[in-house]
Amino acid sequence: MSKNLYSKLKQSKGWIKIPNSTVRIKYLGKRELVVKKRSYSFDTFMIEVDGNKYGRLYVYVEGKEVKLVGAEWLNKKTLKRNKSVVVTKPKKHATTDEFAKLILLYAAVLPKIKKRILKESADLPNLQFDNPSDDEKQGFLDRLALKIIEFMQTPKGQVITIFTAYLIPLMVILVFYWKTFALWLAEKKAQVVESQIDKEIFKGQSKHKPALEEYADLIDAIETLTTSDHLNGVLVYGRPGTGKSYVVRRTLYFNKVKHVTFKGATMTLRDVIHILYKYNSGYVIVFDDFDTILKDEDVVNILKAAADSYKKRIITFPQAQFASTQGSSGWLVPERFVFTSKVILITNKQKKDIPKALLSRFYPVRIDFTSEKIVKIIEKLIDYVAPNVERKVKLEVLSFLKDVQKKCPSLEIDFRTFEAAIDLKLAKPDRWQQAFKEIYCE
Repeated sequence: MSKNLYSKLKQSKGWIKIPNSTVRIKYLGKRELVVKKRSYSFDTFMIEVDGNKYGRLYVYVEGKEVKLVGAEWLNKKTLKRNKSVVVTKPKKHATTDEFAKLILLYAAVLPKIKKRILKESADLPNLQFDNPSDDEKQGFLDRLALKIIEFMQTPKGQVITIFTAYLIPLMVILVFYWKTFALWLAEKKAQVVESQIDKEIFKGQSKHKPALEEYADLIDAIETLTTSDHLNGVLVYGRPGTGKSYVVRRTLYFNKVKHVTFKGATMTLRDVIHILYKYNSGYVIVFDDFDTILKDEDVVNILKAAADSYKKRIITFPQAQFASTQGSSGWLVPERFVFTSKVILITNKQKKDIPKALLSRFYPVRIDFTSEKIVKIIEKLIDYVAPNVERKVKLEVLSFLKDVQKKCPSLEIDFRTFEAAIDLKLAKPDRWQQAFKEIYCE
């Protein structure tokens, strides 16, 4: 440590950066402070920590000894004093250079106390000194730890101990349950909205409709699934746009079955297991658009277990292997759990592309009509498709599709195409026909 360090601190102009820290110090000059009715002339320093916290350090020197030390933190926006200056006498007399070294030592270990990795330049304007050694830093930390232990044994420290031991964990628990409650509330809101959508879609309809006779096998399979202990899974397959999802949703609605529906387009094994565990009792779980994920052998095995012939089924999966491939962060599903709900899979795959293991566990229902047959079904169900759209608009759209199909043989009329054309007409009434041809005709 170079001599006259304290003098160099006072003589430096502007801010002095303390090496290996986020602390800067600047000498402000002399300031008169009254301590116990006596006025003292203090050397005043401004201290900056982390670039956003400021304070003043007051040092009263007689000869080369530090007699009094004061400090205060300042409001970081106004740099005005928050409270009166606290002035104390050092327990041991210290020379000015020893005191200056203590300032630099504290600044050097401050990052370690705060467990931060700092990358600061060690260049200081107008000041040269040796960095504190590792032993000096560790000694300071040891003394600080002893002071903390001594403080925790005082009445005030014991209060803090109780607060830390009981109140903080309680707050953590409250935060956790608040997040859980928020998720539960969001899910309940989604269920209410979904119920309102169902009421809107099926408004004015009754459970039995002759127009749905082409779907009699599917309706019968779903009703058997919801009433029998011997059938736990239904697999609905066939090309897209044939009304599979609509009929499943309608049948569950009119049979007042408690159910949840999930789209499987971007689903993973983790998602499937989580859903089966969360809704493991009292539900019919519908996996719609369940196509790509059927290539996953682990998913197939899990679904086989879910649709087994027993009333109570055990779903098991190797959690260690699962965690290595899917990740286990936030995972609260046990390796084995009881499952009593029912499952409906809806896929656009053909029978030859569906794993045989699923066909042996799930009751398969094929929904696959020709384009001409679908047109006839749409004509029967014209009042139920897009129920909020006027009938004459839907008839106009269907007539247009028939005309386009004659000139564009590649066009396949189905429920999806029909609803897409209706949406185009409502969105672009002036050029919806041209827009449709550009999209669907080569």
